[in-house]
Amino acid sequence: MNTDEEQTNTPSNEDTDPLSENYLFKDETIFESEVSEDLVIRLVCSDPAGGQMLKRLERRVTGSNTWEMIEDLTMVISNYPQGMVFVTDQNGFIITDYHRERAFLYRTEDGGHSWTGIYLGEENDIYSNGTSIEYDSESCVLSVKSSAKISEDDIYENRTYISEDFGATWELVNIPLPKK
Repeated sequence: MNTDEEQTNTPSNEDTDPLSENYLFKDETIFESEVSEDLVIRLVCSDPAGGQMLKRLERRVTGSNTWEMIEDLTMVISNYPQGMVFVTDQNGFIITDYHRERAFLYRTEDGGHSWTGIYLGEENDIYSNGTSIEYDSESCVLSVKSSAKISEDDIYENRTYISEDFGATWELVNIPLPKK
């Protein structure tokens, strides 16, 4: 199963340019997705100091010890990432919590160079938070879990959406992705 894996690092840092490929954020969070035996894609996020989280999408080909930056996503995705998965080297998803944007799921179909926000909530939702994303490569099912605020009285509803066509369409279901 290909799932978002989260890790937190507190690295030492020699490079002082935060947009440099070699820069390591203080207290960074990393989401990795093993796309194939030969390719790993990761999303590196800084601590959101002052309300802005720096976000860098990178790739590493197996056998290499270095990461190559695909895109700086800081200005592209204003929400805070909660997970990431790539189902192919071109088709990937980032799930986020609510932070100004209604969309909590973002999709790329060009390897991470451009992203489109997808709103999976209902018309009357006040907002939705994405909480997790998983991809089962055996059944080719994507599963997105979210929590939607549905009233001003702080009433929330947990939801699970699935896609069986690599994210082209989504269906609201009340069952989680089956575990192996």
